[in-house]
Amino acid sequence: YRFLQAAGGTYTVVGSEELGAPHPTAQVYNLADLDDDHDQAAALLRIATGVWDAQLATLTPRVLIVDEGWLFGLSDAGAMFLERLARQARSAGLVLVVCSQLVGDFLDHPRLRSVVKNADVAAILAQESSEVDVVAERLALGDAARAFLRTCRPVPSSVTDAHERRGLL
Repeated sequence: YRFLQAAGGTYTVVGSEELGAPHPTAQVYNLADLDDDHDQAAALLRIATGVWDAQLATLTPRVLIVDEGWLFGLSDAGAMFLERLARQARSAGLVLVVCSQLVGDFLDHPRLRSVVKNADVAAILAQESSEVDVVAERLALGDAARAFLRTCRPVPSSVTDAHERRGLL
C-alpha cells in the first residue's frame, strides 16, 4: 500500500460494478468484498484482461502482481488466460508475478503448472512444512535444491524464523 501511495496510484475494492482502465502508474484491486471463490476468479480474470489490454496499448514496462493465483484455475478461461499471459508477458514489456499459498492446487492444474514451467524465475518462500515436499516433488527439484528448500520451513512461533527465512530462487 505504501508503494501504491508513493506512486500516486488507485486502490479499488472490487464489487459487481464495471472496472475502468487501470491507473497508468499503479493500481491495486482488492477482492475481499467478493465472498465466493468463483466470483473472485471471474473478477480476477476481468482485471487481468483489462491490465493486459492496457499493456498492449502502451508497451510501457510494468509489473503485474497477482496474489491468490490459484483462483485462475477455477475456470478454464482463467487458466487459459494466465497461461497465455505467462508465455507472452515479456514480449509486451510486462513482468508477471503470480503468488499462491495453495501451491498444490496451482501445480495440480495442467495450465497453471505450465505457468511455472514458463517462468524465468520461480521463488518459493516460507512454505508450510506440509507443502515443502509437495513443491519439491511437483517441480522435480534435485537433491541440493530439495535440501535448501527444507531450510525454508518456518518453525511455528519462532521469532528468529520469522526474521531469517530464506527462499529458493
